[in-house]
Amino acid sequence: MKNKKNIRNKCYAVRLTAGEQERLLENFAGTTQTSFSEYARAILLGKPMIAASRNQSLQDIFVELVTLRQGLNDVLIHLNQAIEKLQALPNLSLFHTWLLNYEMDRRKLLEKVEEINGFINSTAEKWLHS
Repeated sequence: MKNKKNIRNKCYAVRLTAGEQERLLENFAGTTQTSFSEYARAILLGKPMIAASRNQSLQDIFVELVTLRQGLNDVLIHLNQAIEKLQALPNLSLFHTWLLNYEMDRRKLLEKVEEINGFINSTAEKWLHS
């Protein structure tokens, strides 16, 4: 009993060979654990591990959504710049030019929104059929 009490008051480091460390890191990469410390504690305490499952279609969706989001951000930036220019116009003759540019930006925005809707609909259909 005395030895257990002394062990509790100490912090231990575990030494590993390079091969053991590499194997441990590879195994960690295949789990759902978010930090290596959590993973190591779970192993040392004998807790169950959940293996990560790679969902390629989900990764593809994220890539596409990031691209679509960037496209929308670009359009919004252009619209904000157009509004700032409108507010700074000294006369109405420049308003006609602004209005044409605004209409082009509005159409781009609508195209992006339609692209997003189409992507979401096709993705939902694929998921429903799988």
